[in-house]
Amino acid sequence: MERGAIPFVSDSETRSIWTGRALAACVLAALAGAAWLDRSSAPAKILRRMDSMTALVSMRFQGQAGVLPPTLYLAVYSPATHSLELAVIPPQTPRPQQPQEKAPRTLADTYGAVYARQEDSGAAAEAMSRDALALLAQDPLWPRDGGGRPDFWLELEVPAEVRPAFPQELRSWLAPLLAKPLFLIDFVRAAGRDAGAVRWTDPPHLYDLLLIGRELGRLSVRDIRLAQFPSSRRLLHPFLGGVFSRARGMPEGPAALTIEVLNASDQPGIALRATKLLRLQGLDVLHFGNAAGGEARTRFLDRTGRNGAARSVAAALGCPEEEVLSALEENTQVSVTAVIGRDHGRCTRLREGAQ
Repeated sequence: MERGAIPFVSDSETRSIWTGRALAACVLAALAGAAWLDRSSAPAKILRRMDSMTALVSMRFQGQAGVLPPTLYLAVYSPATHSLELAVIPPQTPRPQQPQEKAPRTLADTYGAVYARQEDSGAAAEAMSRDALALLAQDPLWPRDGGGRPDFWLELEVPAEVRPAFPQELRSWLAPLLAKPLFLIDFVRAAGRDAGAVRWTDPPHLYDLLLIGRELGRLSVRDIRLAQFPSSRRLLHPFLGGVFSRARGMPEGPAALTIEVLNASDQPGIALRATKLLRLQGLDVLHFGNAAGGEARTRFLDRTGRNGAARSVAAALGCPEEEVLSALEENTQVSVTAVIGRDHGRCTRLREGAQ
């Protein structure tokens, strides 16, 4: 090429140059859009701060009659400890008393009153959830961001064979769903704005759903902790203290470990066998006997807000640690109640003791 001559660029080279520039512009626009989404996303902000993510979930099973109140759950997800705490709030929980009310009322009363007027289960469930939120907001430990509202507020419909009032059954249903390789896709489909299984009070955007689904999909059954909302208002503060302390990964303070063992199986003598096994390991069993009724599942009830104590009793009997439930009691003499159900064969040390 002669000096000073203008280089010749073919049409194909020109198209390649413009195609490259267009692709680069698309990539930059996509990156800018992703950065904007991440900055404006409430779940992304929570995850960056490693704060707890809260949700109030109104849950009913498929085909449940509208006249029956749903079961409420307080869900607290912790990115710091990578755990999800599910606390069942029974319909019989006392609601905040109104000045004109002479006798205490329950969340079920709220649901029934609204449903009787409107025959709308959605409106009745929302009123019931608002009373539950008002109860939570009475305690100073409840987060005040967003005016005291939970980060998410939704209604969930579960299969007819799942009883939402029983947290262990709910977790058993959730665990295989979370373990599915395509859980994220299934979650976005089920939780989308137009889905029927999940209804949000404030529907999140697709990016928010992707973030939430990604976090949930990383959970195993051991990461899902169960709790029972306290029946006494005086226990609300230690209950929330335990929930948010566990979410932050704070170590539990030392406490005396005292145990009661109850036989809820159909096999006589199982409570005595468990008591002997625990005492051989140096654990203090104050009482053993029969439960009020039979139960299919073995469970360990934390009575004082120290989840680790109940887990240690489960381990001492060789039972799965995920069968622990925080269920605080007032003026209790025991810190852990071991309820031995009909599935006690899953407890390896208890099974070996029978041989």
